[in-house]
Amino acid sequence: MPVTLLYGRERARVARLVLSLLHTVRNAYTPELTLEEASEFLFLMMHLFIGHVQGRPLSASRLARITEMPRTTVLRRLAALIEFGYLERIAIATISPQNQMSRTNAAYCSTTSTTSNTQPKNCPKWTSRH
Repeated sequence: MPVTLLYGRERARVARLVLSLLHTVRNAYTPELTLEEASEFLFLMMHLFIGHVQGRPLSASRLARITEMPRTTVLRRLAALIEFGYLERIAIATISPQNQMSRTNAAYCSTTSTTSNTQPKNCPKWTSRH
């Protein structure tokens, strides 16, 4: 006997919407990729875009922690996104309390524009390549 899911029809509608979104984004931006590959890139890009809009670009290590992906996998995906033109790698200087630069970290900014006219802090470019 089949088990009745609580809000089953609503959940199915949400699932169809998510799948439709994945197909649409893949077809628009990376039609040469499989849906699985495009989904992984989209997952990373959503996190990167949020950091970009908030003016807090993400490092590869931070992105790996957030997404629960191995750092080496994240680095490979970031390199591909840079090659596709969706990201750029930037340097972020960490300033000590004595106002001396203590180290420089790499971070990643989305190259996708938003409707805001403000430039996010630490993100040197604010243009869309696609």
